[in-house]
Amino acid sequence: MNSKKLSGNGLWESSRMLLPEHREALIQRRKEHPEQRSQMAVLEELVLIKNYAILPIMLTVVETSLRKTQTQVTDNALKKLYLVAANILIDRIVRDISETKKLLREQGIKVYEDEKIDGNLRVKFICRGYEDDIAIVRDVVKSEISIKIQRYIEEIAQQLSARGKS
Repeated sequence: MNSKKLSGNGLWESSRMLLPEHREALIQRRKEHPEQRSQMAVLEELVLIKNYAILPIMLTVVETSLRKTQTQVTDNALKKLYLVAANILIDRIVRDISETKKLLREQGIKVYEDEKIDGNLRVKFICRGYEDDIAIVRDVVKSEISIKIQRYIEEIAQQLSARGKS
């Protein structure tokens, strides 16, 4: 089997043709403009986009749980504690949504549509002119929400514990 590469003439790299003067021009352009980033979103940006899509769902989950607890007629001694904690949790989620929006704006990313298809979440976005989308499976959304709520609760508990010690 013959190779597609021409040997010894320097015109082929990998399986694409690249003239030496084009290669040199490309290298020079990259040296002159290192600040130019790829159009595609990098991992950190994709995490921001995912959070931007998941945090509002998480907010709805907590608000729904809060409303259910408020409407229950019980003499539960811890009901007031739960209501206060849920409101603190809501405030933190709203703050994080705001911070995520700000970071996306600073990164030049615009999330313009999120939709649920068969229970899965699909998020469309534009990152530095590059249009793309990500899909998040329902089970991943549920586990992400569960993990994030647990982190918020741990944060609140640590702050309450620190206040109790002082």
